[in-house]
Amino acid sequence: LRKPFWMGWPAGYWVAVFLFIGCMGKSAQIPLYVWLPDAMAGPTPVSALIHAATMVTAGIYMITRAHGLFALAPASMEVVAWIGAATALFAATIAVAQMDIKRVLAYSTISQLGFMIAAVGLGGYVAGMFHLVTHAFFKALLFLSAGSVIQAVERGAHHAHDHSDPQDMRSMGGLWGKLPVTQWVYLIGALALAGLPPLSGFFSKDEILLDAFTHNPAIYGVLTVAAFLTAFYMGRQILMVFFGRPRTAAAAHASESPAVVTVPLLILAALAALGGLLNLPAFGETGYAGALAFHEFLGHTLEVEALPFNAFVAGLSTVLALAALGLAYVLYARAYAAADERDPLQGLLGPVFSWLRGKWYVDELYGFLVVRPFNTLAYVAARALDLGGVDMTFTNLGELVRAAAGGLSRFQLGFARRYALVMFVGAVAVLAYFLIAR
Repeated sequence: LRKPFWMGWPAGYWVAVFLFIGCMGKSAQIPLYVWLPDAMAGPTPVSALIHAATMVTAGIYMITRAHGLFALAPASMEVVAWIGAATALFAATIAVAQMDIKRVLAYSTISQLGFMIAAVGLGGYVAGMFHLVTHAFFKALLFLSAGSVIQAVERGAHHAHDHSDPQDMRSMGGLWGKLPVTQWVYLIGALALAGLPPLSGFFSKDEILLDAFTHNPAIYGVLTVAAFLTAFYMGRQILMVFFGRPRTAAAAHASESPAVVTVPLLILAALAALGGLLNLPAFGETGYAGALAFHEFLGHTLEVEALPFNAFVAGLSTVLALAALGLAYVLYARAYAAADERDPLQGLLGPVFSWLRGKWYVDELYGFLVVRPFNTLAYVAARALDLGGVDMTFTNLGELVRAAAGGLSRFQLGFARRYALVMFVGAVAVLAYFLIAR
């Protein structure tokens, strides 16, 4: 009999793949990503930490740090790159149809993590780590800015006795001018995520695209489409939240957050705008002061060569980002005169929009394949093993002990005369035994 093809793969491949499976769960890659959008439901500063720095990016760092192991199994790196690219595109398609301001950013995080995973899978470790750093700047900025927007709408809702959802972008609109600090820092974060120069996201995202363009044109194509969708959904969000007329009384009475909120936003906005200076590309062979500084820093542990600046890749990504923002403007500049109005993208895509808004129904699929069988198994185990086995056994033991105690209690009635009689009968019985035995 012929052995299955996978039995011929070396042990190093399996080590790398199983490490990457852990990374898929940690860094929210297909299909182990569904926990991350739910994690954003917590307090917004916690969301900023989870999505920007402290948790989800650990998988990218692990692959980069263990790059020697992955290099020994090139086929595993191909798997890593394709999973990352697929995740980047898949999550971006979901983000374009979401209505919750934080949920858009949550799926954006999954998509950007896909960019990083694709980069390290292609051997672009510096590009992946560079995007990890800049993404921390502008994604933390966006989440905290979203929190400022939500607070502003909640204050307006309290003032106007409005019970609309403060996180639903359809309940917003017209906030430009009402939030003089938040509006600008949010715009900086959105444009950095969209990858427009000279903001930080342009440099790190384009370095990933350049690695893909050089090593795998198919993955480059997938990531380019994902980058286009990224710029589109951020343009859509900016227009729905800040422009047009207020669609609810809460939005009409919104007010700017205090300095304890806005000052950290200004610091993060500066980092999101200037973070690209960490690893400016070298436009010539000789370079210049500050060029590829991040690459040189990682060069102590990563033996990778810096790719020269490619005007075609950078120019195309910039043109596509501007085109995506323009498309968002065409669709949403005059949209949503009322909160219950149909989304323009729904009119354009029809049932596909409902499918994207339903997140490809992956959560429901998990519910059918995993959650429901698990609940059924837990119910059966509880009824048969716990209640019918463990509980019944110890309940019966308790009843047995109680019955035995009830029987023995007849000998302990508390009457001294009965105890004396028993002692007398016992003494006579002992004396009779010795007399007979003698």
